[in-house]
Parts: sequence; C-alpha cells; structure tokens
Amino acid sequence: MLRIIGKIIAIYLLYSFALYAAPPNTDYSPTSYVGTTGRFQVSSPLTYNSAFSLLGEGGTRNLRFNATLGWYIQDNQLLALSGEFLRQNITYSFFSGNSREWVKQGALGTYYKYALPQYRLSPEVKLGGGYSHAPNKNLATKAGSFYDENVLILYTNARRIAGSDAYYLNPSISISPWSGSRIGAELNYDNVNYDELYISNHDADGFGGTFRISQQLSERTDLNLTSGFRRPFNAYSGSINHRPMGFPNWSIGVFGLYVDGKHALPNTYNLGVSVSYTVDQNTLTPGIASSDEINRTRLMREPVKPAIYLPQVLAIADERVTLFVPPSPPPPPPPPPPPPPPPPCLPPSVIGVIPDQEVFAPGTADIATAQAFSGEDLTFSMETTNPSPSTVTIDPATGVVTVNAEPNEVTTSFTVTVTATNECGSASTSFTVTVPVAA
Repeated sequence: MLRIIGKIIAIYLLYSFALYAAPPNTDYSPTSYVGTTGRFQVSSPLTYNSAFSLLGEGGTRNLRFNATLGWYIQDNQLLALSGEFLRQNITYSFFSGNSREWVKQGALGTYYKYALPQYRLSPEVKLGGGYSHAPNKNLATKAGSFYDENVLILYTNARRIAGSDAYYLNPSISISPWSGSRIGAELNYDNVNYDELYISNHDADGFGGTFRISQQLSERTDLNLTSGFRRPFNAYSGSINHRPMGFPNWSIGVFGLYVDGKHALPNTYNLGVSVSYTVDQNTLTPGIASSDEINRTRLMREPVKPAIYLPQVLAIADERVTLFVPPSPPPPPPPPPPPPPPPPCLPPSVIGVIPDQEVFAPGTADIATAQAFSGEDLTFSMETTNPSPSTVTIDPATGVVTVNAEPNEVTTSFTVTVTATNECGSASTSFTVTVPVAA
C-alpha cells in the first residue's frame, strides 16, 4: 500500500515540482568542442565522364568518412551521389548533470547541377536532397537528491539519447558577380523526426535558408564562408585554402564550424586543418580540348564538394525525471514543563526569649533553645563567657544546650549566646546561666 501511495506522490510531483524545484543541473544548452580535427580529401576521375571524391576527418571527438561519385551527363549537367558516416563525442544535458557521449549517424545525399557559364554572371542551378539516420543510445539511470527551499527532494533520472530519421531538400542558385567570386543562396527544407521515448514535440520540420560566398583572394588562395539558418540548427562555417607554388594539385587550409542547435539539439563547434589532393583531370583527357571537354573538366571537379555534409549528429537528450518527497519524521515530544520555582529563602529570626537558667552543682541541665527561633533547615551554634569550672555544649541539630555544673566556692554566672543559621542568614539570642555555691 505504501508503495502505491509513493508512486502516486511521485507522479504528482513529476508534474508539479518539476517546474519549480531547483534541479541539480542548470546547464540546459551545453556547447561541445569536437575538435581539433584533421581533414584529408582526394578527388580523381574514374572514367571519361565520371569521378570520385573521398573525404576523411579525424580528431579526438570527431570522426567522418564521406564518399562522392559524380557523373557528367551532357551540356554542363552533373549528377552526384554521396554517402557519409559521422561519429562525434557531444555533451548532452540531463536533469542529473551533463554527460559526454559518443553518437553516430549515416547519411545519403544527391544533387543535380546545371551550369550556364555562357550567360552573364555564370549562373548555376542545383537541386539536392538527402536522408540521414542516427541510432538511439541507452544510458544508465541515475538517482540523487537536492534541496529546494529547505525541502529534501529525491529523484531518479532515466536517461537515453534519442536518434533521428531526417529528410532534406535543398534547391539552390549561385552566380559569379565579379572575378574570382561565387555567391549562392539555398532553400532548405528539413524534416527531422527524433525517436523520443520520454519527451515529445522536439521534431524539426520546416523551411530555412543557407547563404554561401567564395572569393579568390589571390592566384592560389581562396576564402569560403557559409551561414545556414535551418529548422533543426543554425550553422556557420568558414575556411581559407591555399595551393602551394609548384604543387598545383595540392591544397592546404584551415576551417572552423559552429552549430547552434535548436529543438533540444546541443551546440557544437570545431576547428581544424585540411589537406586535399586533386588528380589533374586534363591528363586523362586525350586530344585537343574542345569547349565540351573544358566544361566537362570544370564540372568534374564538383565532386570535391560532397552531395551531403551534415555538420553534426542529429541526436538529442531524452529523459524521464521522477521526484519524490520522503515523509517527514514525527515531531519531537514537547519539552517537560519547567520545575516550579523554589520558595523564597527566609533567614531565621528570633521569635522568643530563652529564660535565664539556674543550675545547681553538681548537676546537669538541658536547655531547649530552638523554640526561640523561626525558620527552616536551622543549624545551631553557641558562644559563652567563661563558665569555669562548669562546661557548656550545644546540639547543632536540636539547639539543646547542656550545662554540666561543677561545685565551686563562689556563685558563678556566665552568658550563653545561641545562633541559628541557614543558607539565607542567621539570628542570635542570649541568656544567663547561674551556678550557686553548693549548700
């Protein structure tokens, strides 16, 4: 029965406290560095009208392999097909804390390109599309506790990474408005479906756009910039490439990439160096180069650009958080009432007179003195003038004075002073004892 009640409370708290409690992790949108990455690319003809390009990236947190095939169809037309495998180490945000995990993704893409170099601005039209799949990944459930407004809250955090199935469509157009330049605009349609188990409504479906500019900075150096504003993410990249003198088929460069994730997709960025090698395609073109061969050679270099290149694995954190407030311990019993205050302390006082005494020798007399005092817890003591040859003693508890009278040739008298004492004070009174001459 208690277990059922606990589950009911936990389900209620999952929806009520989750919005107001202070969770252990507040880094809801972590940014991961997946570099530094080295990139190598090689492109080469296969036949008179086909070519291939292989691209590989390697780093401690980023691994990619991309292969592209291109076919020259006719009259400035090119068809390309690419396949890609991507594996990255990305930080994901969970209720219990961030977790860096390896995720992977496969993708296929294609495009058809039609170039019109004979027209002003040398326009190029491209129609492309693709598909990608990222598998799910299950993670261990974590448990813990935290305090919210001095209330102890226990939690369990079931965690997994939801993969995706995504489809892409991206028609584009580019022009060359001045020497050594190419500016392009691309319409992106993305349909990303995340395989979520615990959370929903993070799918990304809709249109966006990408803008590209390439500019030749010198005879051997060029600059490339790209800004993409798409439904699942925004992506910004740039690269500078240089062809060393004496090595026309080689290119070296540096590149950078930043991905601003949307719909729970994490942010990533990457920096790296690149090396590419392109086989001189003119060496495989026999005879005198015609205009068709020139166009074919120019288009056959296009597979250097993959038909699909996804900047990040499309996978998001998927979790279920169960909160539970343990029952409070019973309140402690109330403290016992304080003891009553002690009665006021009263010092002793003299309330009567001890009559003078006459004691005949030889003889003994007991004289009561306590009745002459008032008060509690009294202790008695005495002082006396010279009683010789008689002796005088007092009982401290009862206050009884004992006189032992001894014979004497003359009558003797002496004074006895009795003092009653307690913790609050003392009081004294005196009386006289006379011992006559024995007859």
